Amino acid sequence: MMVTHGNDRSLTLLKLLSVLIQYPDDGFIGSLTALKETVENTVGSPAKRKLLDFLTDVEAMPPISLQEHFTQIFDISPATCLNLTYHSLGDSEDRGRTLAELDQVYCRAGFERTTAELPDYLPLVLEFLSQCPRADGADLLWHHLEAAHSLAGKLLKLESPYRVPFELLADFVNAFTPSVGDPKMDPQAAEPLAE
Repeated sequence: MMVTHGNDRSLTLLKLLSVLIQYPDDGFIGSLTALKETVENTVGSPAKRKLLDFLTDVEAMPPISLQEHFTQIFDISPATCLNLTYHSLGDSEDRGRTLAELDQVYCRAGFERTTAELPDYLPLVLEFLSQCPRADGADLLWHHLEAAHSLAGKLLKLESPYRVPFELLADFVNAFTPSVGDPKMDPQAAEPLAE
């Protein structure tokens, strides 16, 4: 989906979500206060309250417990992995081709990947889209964000605190990612969850 115009608040939400769903290393743990301030200053209701509650819940967990939870949910369980194409293509040749295409999208946009993760790694995808929503080929990335719906549902069933950023991402995808045959929409044109 190519975007044509819009506002920065929706893109800020994508960037913020990309940070919140990364591995909770010491840097993440140390930045929780700053993340709360960012949410306070950039996110509108009701998403603000949900994200502040999420950050409070995360902050209340011992860091090792949070890290173990993240690893169990996102790294060990294929059903909730953060590699978007796995959810629609599994381990197939089609997935390999799609990963190569995604890598080319990043290269054409001049986006420098700073992670060794595969190009469909959700935090990476969100960071890229927050910076380059109109990039040539970005429609492929927007398309694979549809996996956010199933991930949010699975995390809800698991009662994971991470369900919150995924529910917000699923809401964002609902608002701005067209189904096949729908007219193209602009994720920057309005302010979902950021009003």
